[in-house]
Amino acid sequence: MSQPISMADIGALFHVEPKSPAREKIRPLGALSDYVVEKFSADLKRVQEYISGLPSPNACALGVNLAQVERDGLTIAVERMLEQQQLRFHKSELGVARLDAMMLEAGLRAHGAKCGPHLAFLVQYLSQQTGQKPILSYQDIILHNPPGDMRTFTDGACGKQEADFYIGHQMIESCLWRRHQPFATIH
Repeated sequence: MSQPISMADIGALFHVEPKSPAREKIRPLGALSDYVVEKFSADLKRVQEYISGLPSPNACALGVNLAQVERDGLTIAVERMLEQQQLRFHKSELGVARLDAMMLEAGLRAHGAKCGPHLAFLVQYLSQQTGQKPILSYQDIILHNPPGDMRTFTDGACGKQEADFYIGHQMIESCLWRRHQPFATIH
């Protein structure tokens, strides 16, 4: 008489254990990169809640536009981070550094905030160094986004889905790159 096969047996047979990428921090812009990875998506969510008019524990009866206060606060916070640090990174980190700067700029603009002069300069500088136009591109968000230290615009479950989308595209790009890689010949 045969014994039933368990899910663990099936998993071991097909090696379907979920693998998550190693969490190696890749933070070429120091505190600014830390902010992009760890806090920016939550700050954008808070601004969006004010814009949407959702009830908030910080609501004010004085007629103050809290969304504008939050937007201005984000711009000021980013500018202060840039003022307080000297940016030094290896040339191999240019793509991730540009991604961090472009995500900040795109996220601020998408939520109606202004891009301060330090961030504007950083975006222009990194765009020149990488030979790209100063706009967030597919190459930035998919090809330069570190799988183990993913940058997203959203947090929580939505942020997980956003990261999964980027990782899925990275896997597709990897397969395409391998398929079109020229064949090496041995002489």
